[in-house]
Amino acid sequence: MEIALYIVDIREELPEEENIAQEIAPFYKEKYYSIKARQTARQELYTGYLLRKYLGVKEEGDLSFGEDGKPYLTNGSCFFNVSHCKDMVALAIADKEVGVDLERIRPYHRGTAQKVFLEEEVVYLESLEKGKRDKEFIKLWTCCEAALKVGGTGFHNSWEEIRKIRSSVVTQTVSLEGSFVTIAANEEFILKICKNSSKELLLR
Repeated sequence: MEIALYIVDIREELPEEENIAQEIAPFYKEKYYSIKARQTARQELYTGYLLRKYLGVKEEGDLSFGEDGKPYLTNGSCFFNVSHCKDMVALAIADKEVGVDLERIRPYHRGTAQKVFLEEEVVYLESLEKGKRDKEFIKLWTCCEAALKVGGTGFHNSWEEIRKIRSSVVTQTVSLEGSFVTIAANEEFILKICKNSSKELLLR
């Protein structure tokens, strides 16, 4: 399975952005102009830009949407997934279903971990030294998000529903080797791609 990854840094606001808005698919153009939070609006703008530049998406009919809102190319030529994180937008393109998640490293939060992660995953995180725990927390989070996005859900479902999905995933899985790729990881961000076409993944 081949994956192409494109990441754009949107920290600097460019004068050409109004021109870009006129050239992207109506779905993203509308979101750009309707969202009041400037950073979020620009994330949508550059999502539209990446999709137009690398996948030729520019008309309303170029995209279709799954039950949970995951976008697909109407012509079915390939699969893609997008992730936003503050000043970064990432686009992954593959020949099979793919999920990508880009997150800024942030402090470990026990309450969130207990809501989202399985008991053994929380135990693992709690066993780490504080300095390492934050990074491992986000590594695990990005694995979860990327894998869920393969199925078109992400963390949009309720926490209870997420845990049901996770529990089902784990009980059906024997091996995880080769399921995930870490494309970018530094002291600020972690990016994970779930490249396994099967939804039966153990998330660690």
